[in-house]
Amino acid sequence: MGIFQLLMEKPWLPVEAEGEEPAEQRASSMETPHVGLRVFLAVATVLFTLFLVVYVERMTFPDWRPLSEPWVLWLNTLILVISSAGFHWASVNAERGDLEGIKTGLLTAGVASFAFLAGQLWAWQLLVDLGYYDMANPAVGFFYLLTGVHGVHLLGGLVAWFRTSAKVKAEADMAQLRMSVGLCAVFTGRMACFVRPAVVDVKEDQEQMTNSSTGQVAAQPEGMQSIVADWSSDQRAFKNVSWGKAMMWIFLLSDTFIFSCFLLSYMTVRMSTTIPWPNSSEIFALSFGGEPIPLILIAIMTFILITSSGTMVLAVNYGYRKDRAKTAILLLITAAFGASFVGMQVFEWTKLIVEEGVRPWFNPFGAPQFGSTFFMITGFHGFHVSVGVIFLIIIARKVWRGDFDKGTRGFFTSRQGRYEIVETMGLYWHFVDLVWVFIFAFFYLW
Repeated sequence: MGIFQLLMEKPWLPVEAEGEEPAEQRASSMETPHVGLRVFLAVATVLFTLFLVVYVERMTFPDWRPLSEPWVLWLNTLILVISSAGFHWASVNAERGDLEGIKTGLLTAGVASFAFLAGQLWAWQLLVDLGYYDMANPAVGFFYLLTGVHGVHLLGGLVAWFRTSAKVKAEADMAQLRMSVGLCAVFTGRMACFVRPAVVDVKEDQEQMTNSSTGQVAAQPEGMQSIVADWSSDQRAFKNVSWGKAMMWIFLLSDTFIFSCFLLSYMTVRMSTTIPWPNSSEIFALSFGGEPIPLILIAIMTFILITSSGTMVLAVNYGYRKDRAKTAILLLITAAFGASFVGMQVFEWTKLIVEEGVRPWFNPFGAPQFGSTFFMITGFHGFHVSVGVIFLIIIARKVWRGDFDKGTRGFFTSRQGRYEIVETMGLYWHFVDLVWVFIFAFFYLW
């Protein structure tokens, strides 16, 4: 079997009978709309986060002149809260099967959303009347940009609201209404209710609603208790995903925000400084035979880290095959690559500090901000790699001892056959490699 076939295999999936729908499709078919929407919301969150980071950074410049906030903005905020409450009310009544309640909630949410957009246009007009249309003031441009992008997102939500309202008017199947109303509620940012799949298992629902000890149907919370219960329990997003993997994705998402802010700040500092920025090809060059070779050490570091992603993929593959020896060896090889990368980074830092005299507050080659941004961002990434190496060694030791096969109680080994932790560790390691690609492009190639 070739290396590429081995990388593409999924040994953890069950073998299906001929003519039967693949298990992966059956498991994800009910989740596709919600998963797709949540991925879109994650991307939108990153977009707005970057906007706000640039906004805060831009406020520090001397040409920034704050706006006078129109009072209508506070009214619009209240209207948006009413819209959120309407979507939540519609979603709760969809769970109860109350068609009239759905109509009331959707009508309230739709009217409030249109009122919010009208209020935003009114606020724009008030600012124009006050003379805030001069784009020479960056505060004006940012206000129109941020509120405009937010309004476009809300218009997209109203398109979904129109389609859902049409289904309600046609008195469509209640399972479809639950799905549509739930998607509307999630999109508008009011993640106060997570509805069941469009196709549900009646037996499963009865088991969830029945008290196992008394056999009586458990009372469903109402009012404020219903809102708290909806916020504290997600019935769809992670239904087929372990909590360990889900929490790793959430951690990586938060880490994405941090690295994005760091790199965005680096771009802002570099483009705004009036002092020349150091030439990366000269600073990060190594001499061999009296001739300097630009970026040779950085190229080797990048090659090693990318290669470690390949060994990590193989470790995940053999982990699901429960091949202890190969999984442990590949994990240790990945850890060795990571340790080599950190060692080369230490050598790079030593050369810059001892031989070149670069400090976080001083740089003999030009702009002093170079040292502070370089040591902060590469150091933060190197810390991630170092932590990953430690955990790779811990997991490799447990795999080698057979803790996952025997179900030995301990860290990462609460259940038998829990090789999924190898895949979860792989997610972290691939993220670290991906971040380095961006750091490599920003610091060494720009």
